[in-house]
Order: sequence, then structure tokens, then C-alpha cells
Amino acid sequence: MAAVKGLIKTIFKDIYDVRKMPKNVYTGWKHGANIARRQKQSIFTGVGTRAKEATKRGVVPHLPGLTAFLFAWIPLPLMTESGYAIGRALRKVISKKLGLPL
Repeated sequence: MAAVKGLIKTIFKDIYDVRKMPKNVYTGWKHGANIARRQKQSIFTGVGTRAKEATKRGVVPHLPGLTAFLFAWIPLPLMTESGYAIGRALRKVISKKLGLPL
């Protein structure tokens, strides 16, 4: 029972932390701009670098909470927990693709 309470607490904390996502996306975009400027990238590759950094810093860390929140609106039992599990799996796949540590 304690494990279930801990899981529920973790899920709700991650859902609550989604409110920080816009700020983290903006910070990632600015960090990508600094990287592009230091590497003297063209405008097109610079936008790709910015988008990659915004995804790494803004979307990927909040993915489990975001999917749990979206799945919570489906009126079936255990949808929030299922959404959280799907978000964790997506975060793992995207992290491997972007070369991020888990």
C-alpha cells in the first residue's frame, strides 16, 4: 500500500511540475541560440539546434507528467497511471534519440 501511495505522490508531483514547462522550453531555446552563435551556425541549422535544446530542457523532463495529465481526463480506471507509464516510455525513447542521460 505504501508503494502505491508513493507512486501516486510521484505522479501528482510530476503533473504539478508541468507548470514549469513553458519557462524550461524558453530557457532551452535561449541555450540553443547561444550554442548556435558559438558554433557560427547558419540560421537554418541554428533553428534546429534551438529546437533540440528546447525539447531536451523543456519537453522531455515533463513528458510523464504531461501524458498523465492528458490521460487523467479519460474516464476509465487507472488511466492516469497508464499515461504516466506511457510518458516514461516516451521519455526513454526520446532521450536515447537525443543522446540524453536518463
